[in-house]
Amino acid sequence: MASGLSIYFVSYGPCTAIGSLACFIGFGFMLHCFGHGFWILLYSFAYRYFVLFHPQPRRRTILLTCALLYIPSFSYFIVHCTSGSDEAELKAGLEEKFGFYTRNECVSGNLDCYEWRTLIACLYVNCLSTPIYIVVLILRKLTILKLKSFQTTMSGSTRQLHSQLLTVLTIQACLPLTLILGTVGYLVAQMDIYHHPLVEYCTSFLSVPIPAANSLVSLYFIGPYRNWIRKRLLKYNVINATRLPTNTITTIQSNRRLTFLK
Repeated sequence: MASGLSIYFVSYGPCTAIGSLACFIGFGFMLHCFGHGFWILLYSFAYRYFVLFHPQPRRRTILLTCALLYIPSFSYFIVHCTSGSDEAELKAGLEEKFGFYTRNECVSGNLDCYEWRTLIACLYVNCLSTPIYIVVLILRKLTILKLKSFQTTMSGSTRQLHSQLLTVLTIQACLPLTLILGTVGYLVAQMDIYHHPLVEYCTSFLSVPIPAANSLVSLYFIGPYRNWIRKRLLKYNVINATRLPTNTITTIQSNRRLTFLK
């Protein structure tokens, strides 16, 4: 619950047996995963655009890039874990503002959003989605334009791969909209415009589906993942795309630039 300069988290579940600090750290870990999901989404779009012009990078380069991308999210997590306020003061503020009886509740949060650690954490969670989403849309547009320029040299199977990529790009570009809506709900409560349980919960439950949906889209639309699931989990007989005749792709250039989708 957010109100004025304060943010309150009333926790339930196993973490309450350890204490409010454990619940606060757990909530911070969840938020840091949401934020890192945006960085992964941005990297996936940048990678797809990059391989249209350059050879695929080495595995070591990809792992190093992923490690560098994790630095902002890990830094946020550390800052969040050290920004919590005293539980007794939080309970008193929660009872004063909302009239809740909190003596037997597990309460954590921040009393002052302008305290530098809390401010950094709030800005990271609430402002990260918009600039990344703008860059994702730009990369999606550039990738689509480049792929369309390849259509005249594509065979039927390659056009199908091209269509799959466009579908994945379109769906994944729409996923961050739910987190933006959650951010709007948080700001509505923080500015004391309107308070309702649905508004208080929307920041979390609108964000939860994004990482899972992003992974499911990739598993369904990208050939090797889909074939592995059908063969190993669903026990379907799947024809390996790598066994197709080489003449299914008319140019070496198109073959190289689209192999990451096969």
